[in-house]
Amino acid sequence: MTQRLEDFGLKTPHQTFWVFGYGSLMWNPGFSYHQARPVRAYGYHRAFAMRSIRHRGTSSRPGLVLALCPGGSCKGHAFEVLPHEAERACAYLLDREIGTYAYRPAFVSTDLGPALTFLPQKGAAQFVPGLSVEEQARTIAFAEGGMGPNLDYLTKTIVQMRHLGLPTHGFEALERMALDIRGRHDSPSPASCV
Repeated sequence: MTQRLEDFGLKTPHQTFWVFGYGSLMWNPGFSYHQARPVRAYGYHRAFAMRSIRHRGTSSRPGLVLALCPGGSCKGHAFEVLPHEAERACAYLLDREIGTYAYRPAFVSTDLGPALTFLPQKGAAQFVPGLSVEEQARTIAFAEGGMGPNLDYLTKTIVQMRHLGLPTHGFEALERMALDIRGRHDSPSPASCV
């Protein structure tokens, strides 16, 4: 059954609206849009704080992907969706992002006005803010899901952040650590992953 924003207490826009991408949506939106623009969202920052058990990991060896955590601001890509594409775009995004019920749709404040994005679901077991860099790197080093290796996700995030003119030294250090861990060890047992 196709989900709709109304299932989450929101309304499907009937006018042109924006979708805010801060992780994989930046390089792989997957829906039809009129234009894409750099944009800053307010009140949140990106962090590797969401376990992935479908796209970048599995239930036995979860990966780690980005989530918007409270505080600060976050620069990403905004995608303009025209009215005749609204229902299709929203249905696609809900299927992609809500599959394991770790995220919830929300409209956040941006330079362009409200934009649809996905925030951590309150109480979601997969939401793990505050992991150390070493814990993040150990997870990212070996996880792989339906969309590919977790390391690939991190590398593509760094590329997009550079494109937006954002500092990437923290994520580059995470990437180096994950590559080093991967190079020094054979794949660990799933139980040893975060």
